[in-house]
Amino acid sequence: MPDRFFAQKGIAHIAVIFIVILATAAAAWFFTSKRGLKLPQLSESSKEEKITSLKPKPFKDVSANNKNYTAIKYLAREGLLEADNNGNFNPESILTKSEWAVMLTKLSGVTPDKETYKDCFTDISTHQHEAEICYAKGQGWLNEVSEKQSFQRFRFIKPVNAQQTKENFNPDAPVKDAEAAGSLSRLMEWEPGRTLTDEKAQTFAKEKNILNAKASNLTKGEAAETMYRSVATVSFGQEKYTPAIDEAVSRQKIGSLMDSLTINREAQAREEWVRVRDSAIKNFAEGSGIGYKAATEIVDSSKTRDEALKKVREYRYNQWLTGRTSGGRTLEQADIFKAAQQFISARGGQQLTLDDISLSKRSDPAADRQKTSDPTFSEGQSISMIIPLDKDFRMLTSEQRKNGGSVRYMLDISAGDLFYWDDQNSGHVFAELINIETGVIERARVSEIDNFKSIDEMLNSAISQIEADIGQRIAPPASKGETTSTSDKKEPAVDLQTRQECDKTRARSSYNCLTGWTKCYYPCVDQTKDVSACNKTCKQSEDACDKQVDADYKACLKAVE
Repeated sequence: MPDRFFAQKGIAHIAVIFIVILATAAAAWFFTSKRGLKLPQLSESSKEEKITSLKPKPFKDVSANNKNYTAIKYLAREGLLEADNNGNFNPESILTKSEWAVMLTKLSGVTPDKETYKDCFTDISTHQHEAEICYAKGQGWLNEVSEKQSFQRFRFIKPVNAQQTKENFNPDAPVKDAEAAGSLSRLMEWEPGRTLTDEKAQTFAKEKNILNAKASNLTKGEAAETMYRSVATVSFGQEKYTPAIDEAVSRQKIGSLMDSLTINREAQAREEWVRVRDSAIKNFAEGSGIGYKAATEIVDSSKTRDEALKKVREYRYNQWLTGRTSGGRTLEQADIFKAAQQFISARGGQQLTLDDISLSKRSDPAADRQKTSDPTFSEGQSISMIIPLDKDFRMLTSEQRKNGGSVRYMLDISAGDLFYWDDQNSGHVFAELINIETGVIERARVSEIDNFKSIDEMLNSAISQIEADIGQRIAPPASKGETTSTSDKKEPAVDLQTRQECDKTRARSSYNCLTGWTKCYYPCVDQTKDVSACNKTCKQSEDACDKQVDADYKACLKAVE
């Protein structure tokens, strides 16, 4: 009996304990699930510490411990970097040329029009970023300019064998560190007023701690770092990049930094221009003969010295043009290609065609030279004609170049800006012999004769001086079937020097004819006041003088030959 009693009481105690445990568990479940309490709880100080130490990821695969985190985070915030379909940036993958072109274009703040910027390379017609690539190309950011090719005129030599083909861009090719530095330098103008080659930009970037790549091919992370450091250093006017300026950069928008870069440079140029304002006005007024009023207006309306010089040239040219064409007079024309053909005819050989040469013309002193197919030009204009030569100084036709003829030199013949003086159209022809392998101007000569009507004699004079320098004739293109090298046909240097003396004698004699006209015309007008009669009389005398000069010149050349 007692044993059963105690057994029953033990079971009751156990049941109570079990109920208590269930109640406690139910209460815990209620508070944690219904009221959202988390156990164990963080202290207030622990929560604050976690919030302040949190560094968010700009992309799924870029955390705070990434070596390029600061750069990637900043550029991603500013919309310069893109994630893939999975939300990753892939910082360790190699950067492609198309990806870099997109980054450059976004840095400039421009969204190119797809209908305008297209068809610039043969292999990007269906590329999703064709507009950005073509815009970057058009701005010159992607174009490497080497020391040898710093002159635009050299570039026509390269495509002579495929003039109608367009080059490839290779959008998936890797970007070299030098290419990245060069394109950034051109976009941001690391050295204002200068276009850096990729090599010099690379040196600049390393000196400024902008470029810090481990290998030649940049990863996407390294490219972001290079772009970020360029902005942080150049835009902030820092001597070198240092992480100490990261905090200041982070508070700035990329657009504001790029705008401030431009504004600061314009302000510096303007301050310098204002500082030299008075001396500039004096120099323009007296040196250019445009008067103080015009010089003051030009200076005060110009932001830089270069802009002022351009306006001075425009002013003088317009003044000259107005006076020269008054009374219904027209500007005289000349043909530099015709003059070259006469030079070739005198030496015998195959004639050139317009397809064999390169022509560029400047319509007025303030304009840039533009490519042209028209070899004629008038007073006040200038023109350049480039003729390719082989190693033996023989001219090469387009056909000969296509068939393997190698260009070693080029003859750059330019008629300088011609001017009007004492009723004579005057100017000079310049000839430069350029070695295209080195980019060096090996010989440069200016014609002795300066009469616009004598463009053929001026061209002959300039080239003859170069021939005298090299001791050899510049020969016309080889005729079909001709194989004799021009090196076997060298003309004795003494003959060339004698020809040069003929040119000099003609120049002096032509000048004497002009002086004779001046001495005749002005006294006649002073005495008779009859401009027409004086001009007619003195012109007859000058024409007779010129005919005699021509006869003497031909006799001199005949004696040489």
